Amino acid sequence: MKRTPWHVAVLIPARNEEVLLPRCLASVITACDSLPSSATADIIVVCDRSTDSTLQIAEDMLGDRGQVLTIQEGTVGHARAAAAKIALQRYGGPFCH
Repeated sequence: MKRTPWHVAVLIPARNEEVLLPRCLASVITACDSLPSSATADIIVVCDRSTDSTLQIAEDMLGDRGQVLTIQEGTVGHARAAAAKIALQRYGGPFCH
């Protein structure tokens, strides 16, 4: 039986997190870099109504490791749902049964 590689999607809702986001993203990036070579990872940051430099920090740190999205919903549930939708769109592999 052929083993399907793993894909990990990390969803990060953020609002005005310029102080904490760099440490969070650095930690997530380190964790993703530690995955076995057969695994892939995607990091999705959703900036929801941020008025500080959260968006710029996320864009600068992520590069091609994921995607940064901005929304104006004001609830963490909407931010998580938006991140999940983007993660599913970006993932092109099979889903586990």
